[in-house]
Amino acid sequence: MRPMTASPPTLNLVGAGRVGRTLAALWQAAGVFRLGDVLTRSPDSAQAAVAALGAGRPVSEPAAMRPAEVWLLATPDGALADTAHAWARRA
Repeated sequence: MRPMTASPPTLNLVGAGRVGRTLAALWQAAGVFRLGDVLTRSPDSAQAAVAALGAGRPVSEPAAMRPAEVWLLATPDGALADTAHAWARRA
């Protein structure tokens, strides 16, 4: 268990539909994670997600994302494998 004075780990969100936003909001509210960068299909939707969550930084491309302790790939099921492979190659 982390000490209460420590800052929660950063969570980067890739895909901010219902599941991604819900998990990010719940974890952030509980102090489990601090939302970092948010990447979606379009800059406008990333901005909307950040506004809805009240935290995070919208980014428009993967190269703009900063390091984080935890990454949530919350893309639609049909895109998850391609997204995971793309991020694995990037790492």
